[in-house]
Amino acid sequence: MKKILVSLVAMMFLVVPMAFGLSIYPGLELDKGPNPAISPDNSNSGLKDYLYNKYGLENPLYKSNVDDGEEGPFMGSYNTEYFNSPSDPTEATISWVGPYIVEAPAYLVVKDGRNSPFWYLFDLTFLEWDGTDALVLTGFWSDGNGAISHVELYGARSEVPEPATLLLFGAGIAGLALYRRKRS
Repeated sequence: MKKILVSLVAMMFLVVPMAFGLSIYPGLELDKGPNPAISPDNSNSGLKDYLYNKYGLENPLYKSNVDDGEEGPFMGSYNTEYFNSPSDPTEATISWVGPYIVEAPAYLVVKDGRNSPFWYLFDLTFLEWDGTDALVLTGFWSDGNGAISHVELYGARSEVPEPATLLLFGAGIAGLALYRRKRS
């Protein structure tokens, strides 16, 4: 019995999907055109106008500031760690921690605000990001003339069902099947 249990646990680890990271860097290009969009304009209003006029996006679902923490309705659904320097990072990793997920069309903004380019805009939909893969940001302002000040995620909203909800639903279906079988 113990061997069967150990085998079942080992098989579960083989079946569980592995989390992968999507590498994002300033020179990233796609088959469908150059990516990212960059800006010589430092104003936040210029970025907001660009996102609204080109993509119809008004406010980020998630925003992480290097010095000030997180903002937005998906605050707590994603976590950002900054690397290289606590106050002037050039690398970061954005990880999904749930329950909410940014869905397509999805965009990532990486902003400095002090040096040109002032921000980068990545089309995560073309990069086939699923909203749960980690975003691994590398090489931003690595020449020493700037650093990441914050990152923002824009896109459609979605909530991933919790495992407990799915188990409850499955138990309900199984109960109905048993009731029907007993009745007939």
